[in-house]
Amino acid sequence: MTVQKASPILPQAIKKFYAYVKEGGPTTLGEAYKLCSKKHYEVPEDRFRDIVSKYSKDMKVNVIESKITKDKAVVKIECKVPSSFGGDFVQESDVRLDLDEKTNSWKIDFTGETQESGREGRSGGTAAKEGGK
Repeated sequence: MTVQKASPILPQAIKKFYAYVKEGGPTTLGEAYKLCSKKHYEVPEDRFRDIVSKYSKDMKVNVIESKITKDKAVVKIECKVPSSFGGDFVQESDVRLDLDEKTNSWKIDFTGETQESGREGRSGGTAAKEGGK
């Protein structure tokens, strides 16, 4: 296993994904959808759009670190959302990625299908679970 302080390729995929989601609109949400892995499960695009439409447009995402194991990766992110009580609500979460062998690019495991069921899996989040806050 390789542990890196934000490897350049993984944060790029994460930052692109959240930038597209933040911008919204049919074209950019379509681009965000293309960044999702379909290896284990494919969320219908209309369901994906419904989920990410609930994400805060004020959310800021920072990549903290990344871990790569063969064709899988885990990127720890920090999400900041303005709180109605003042300041920011901050949450750390793990986003899992699969290496798409056809395109040789990292794809986000949007549904968390690769999330482990152990203690680490229960405490970590997924991209899909970031919405609705």
